Amino acid sequence: MPVPSKADLLCEQGKALLKERKIDEAFAMFEQAIRENTRHVPAHESLAAIYFARKDYAKAAANFQKASQYDPRRIDPMINLGAVQNRMGDFQAAAKTLRLAVSRDRKNSAAYYNLAIAQKGLNQPHLAVSAYKEALKIDPKMVEAIQNLANLYLEMGNIQQAQFQYHKALEIQPNFDRAKRGLERSYAIAEERKKAINPFGRLVNMEELDKRSDEKFRQLTPQQQYEDRTEVHRIIKNGEQAAAVLLNTLRDRIGPAISRINQSFSQSEDPRMLMREFDTLSDEIAAFERVSSDLRAKTEELRAHEAEMRQ
Repeated sequence: MPVPSKADLLCEQGKALLKERKIDEAFAMFEQAIRENTRHVPAHESLAAIYFARKDYAKAAANFQKASQYDPRRIDPMINLGAVQNRMGDFQAAAKTLRLAVSRDRKNSAAYYNLAIAQKGLNQPHLAVSAYKEALKIDPKMVEAIQNLANLYLEMGNIQQAQFQYHKALEIQPNFDRAKRGLERSYAIAEERKKAINPFGRLVNMEELDKRSDEKFRQLTPQQQYEDRTEVHRIIKNGEQAAAVLLNTLRDRIGPAISRINQSFSQSEDPRMLMREFDTLSDEIAAFERVSSDLRAKTEELRAHEAEMRQ
């Protein structure tokens, strides 16, 4: 086992001081470690993290740059450098750094995530969407990436996709306030869009309007609107799943059962085999009917919810 160098020991002492929140003392230890070994990567990374926390982004970037140069095999200092360059608003440099990081490690979600931020900063929204999607292929539960992707879709005018992503973020993290606010904003934008399409709506007969029940046109608070949309999204998602099962049953079970009956008619001389195939088909049709019933139940649930919201 290799003996730790003096720089290693100083760096470990600095990390221990960081855990005790003795920032200044830890900072001094990391600086001393670098004086002992100017190429000590962990010390440069730790110094960079302190500079970043102090919002001294230029010095944070310089130390991440050195860590990356001194140990090119490590991808984290390069990704952190790109993140700091994003924070500094130097999106061109960040994109260059992070594209290199991605080329070295195509399974790193943080690299794609930060690259997406850089590309958005360069006004390349479609490239940013692709980068966020790559990050989410690697880490599907990265809620920050889902949230940022939803915001990006909203800025691009794709409200439906934005709402889908906001809902996905809230499924993973139900108390994600930024996703809630984004979702509410998307509904407000959608409502304004509807008004813009037909700004001069036809007036109804005022006497007839007076006769209508106020309960039928109950106004919802923003929170009620959010809860309504969330419930509708849940019901629709369950309906989509039921429809997928229905299609799979039809394709993978009933279709093959009918094919086997046709084959039995043309090839088999044993009536018992034909009867077995008919029994199998009957079982598959029964399964299909159960799934169909489930789908109808989801549809009725949606209708019941809409009726409840109108009361």
